[in-house]
Amino acid sequence: MEQTGILEKGKKLVKVNPADLSFKANGKKYYIETSLSVDRWKEKDALELQLGLGVSFNDVMTRLREVWELLNKLKLAEAIVKIYDIMNGLTNIEKRHSPILLYCTLFINEENEDRRYWNLDLANSKLKDWNEEGIDVGFFLTIAFSSVKGLKEFYLKTSQDFSNENQTEENQEKKK
Repeated sequence: MEQTGILEKGKKLVKVNPADLSFKANGKKYYIETSLSVDRWKEKDALELQLGLGVSFNDVMTRLREVWELLNKLKLAEAIVKIYDIMNGLTNIEKRHSPILLYCTLFINEENEDRRYWNLDLANSKLKDWNEEGIDVGFFLTIAFSSVKGLKEFYLKTSQDFSNENQTEENQEKKK
């Protein structure tokens, strides 16, 4: 494991090579595996759906414009439903774990972990260990990108869309 970057109190991020197939975090040994139980497979499908339905800033703005148009047409019931959907999608967003990180908790297992089962408490425990160790998030992105068909392309497109939106806003500000 290679250390990079500078964190508070001089602690560096730890780069894990996915080809190593194992790493240590917070005193525990974790293994990168490809086999899943039925229970974990169900969770994998649900998380892949979340990953595929990621919502960008542009998506939220598009939905808000739709609400605006519905309100202008006095279609109140339809507008209320759309507003509820937006609120539901944004509820507690700061408290949620990234679906990419949760996805990785399905495939990266502690040495003595029961691989038949998965739950959020187990995932949170792993995420805490990985954070305490300072594992660079790029490792987890690599695991997810190599596992979820189309995720890398979606991530790159979303990042590009966001970048383009920011550049457009900056150019408009400069013209003022």
